[in-house]
Amino acid sequence: MNLLKRDLFVYFKSIYLGDLLDNIIWAGTFMFIMAYVLPQIGLSATYGAFFAVSTIVSVAFWDTWNTTTQFIADLDGARTIEYYLTLPLPASLYFIKQICYFAIRAGALSLGILPIAKLILWNQFDLMHIALFKTLVIYVCSLFFCAIMSLIMASMVKNINNLGHVGIRTLFPMFSLGGTQYSWFTMYALSPWFAYISLVNPLLYATEGMHAAMLGQEGYLPFWLCVIMVSAFTLLIGWWSIMRMKRRLDCV
Repeated sequence: MNLLKRDLFVYFKSIYLGDLLDNIIWAGTFMFIMAYVLPQIGLSATYGAFFAVSTIVSVAFWDTWNTTTQFIADLDGARTIEYYLTLPLPASLYFIKQICYFAIRAGALSLGILPIAKLILWNQFDLMHIALFKTLVIYVCSLFFCAIMSLIMASMVKNINNLGHVGIRTLFPMFSLGGTQYSWFTMYALSPWFAYISLVNPLLYATEGMHAAMLGQEGYLPFWLCVIMVSAFTLLIGWWSIMRMKRRLDCV
């Protein structure tokens, strides 16, 4: 617990505001374009709200790149992680601490997008449609899924020079086919076969669940199915990533 508090103190004191500003700039720019510019050439006028919800998940998801980079940089350089693994606690607990740290920082970044989305979209984004309890449930599940993606990515990357390859081959396909820019039923209308294949993408359940909770169930995968699937993928990938990291660091 003290290690987690220390990491969070350092992050929020020295790094958080800069990261938040970066995300507000790119997210706000894209939301403005999606809500006001693209409707001029035929995009649905309701797409702004859809994209705003997607952006909340996307900010957490793309923080995976930053946390993985920091993790790999330490493995390639100072290797401070080796000191922590010598402490009198199981290695698995250290990695669980890292997952909690990644989830909290991703949550702090993505939550900051909500007021920006409301300011930019205003009447297009009706907060009264939000089912608060459902939103909290799927939001927390999504944060922990994004957090374990950092750990599994770190276990797959040999060194900092390989990070770009793994990221492009893993994160970009997951993001592009993960319901961030269209709903699952939109893909189903285009190609049922491809839509069913996309169900193996854990990010799809996070985005579909967030859309269902914040915009209403109609037009999205069943909310509780999304919660179950995100949780299942998180537990499975989380266990796998911890096992891989323990083998990589010879602490099995």
